[in-house]
Amino acid sequence: LYKKSIIDFESFCSTRYSVRQFSSQPVSEKTLKDAVRAAQKTPSVCNRQPSRVWVVKEKHDIKKVLEIGGGARGFNDQIQAILIITTDLRSFISAGERYQGYIDGGMFAMTLIYALHAKGLATCCMNWSKEYKIDMQMRKCVKISSSENIIMLIGVGYPRESFKVAVSSRKPLEEVLNFLDSEFSRRSDDQ
Repeated sequence: LYKKSIIDFESFCSTRYSVRQFSSQPVSEKTLKDAVRAAQKTPSVCNRQPSRVWVVKEKHDIKKVLEIGGGARGFNDQIQAILIITTDLRSFISAGERYQGYIDGGMFAMTLIYALHAKGLATCCMNWSKEYKIDMQMRKCVKISSSENIIMLIGVGYPRESFKVAVSSRKPLEEVLNFLDSEFSRRSDDQ
């Protein structure tokens, strides 16, 4: 089982960028289904699998969704599909789990983005930190249940032969990774 899992994941990740220049090639439902099926392996609290994907593929519907959500000015007419990632709040049972939908939904979205990347598709993540009024507009437009939280939107399409991406430098590993001593104190860099 684990022999198939050995890939150069660091190289794979380094080739994924947020793309804002898509070709006109349509994205098939089969390709989207395959990517979502792969993302269903994403871990979730107690294996509750709360994530849902709403696919918008018709050009006039994509335009409506993007008018509500914003965040795609300049390339919205190139997007071949919008994926709306939600989590079903009925999957969580206590106040202690009030943020779990965002955690599980974010993990699911990342797995889905990598699954789409593995299929040769380009993606652009569009955050969903919206005011109540805008959130309600989207729910009404797409008919999303009140029991679901919208996590994010993902613009999807095939990349053009040639395209530009914004390159953001990454923080040094030492700012991100901390090894702890046995007493749970942070090691200093000079040890």
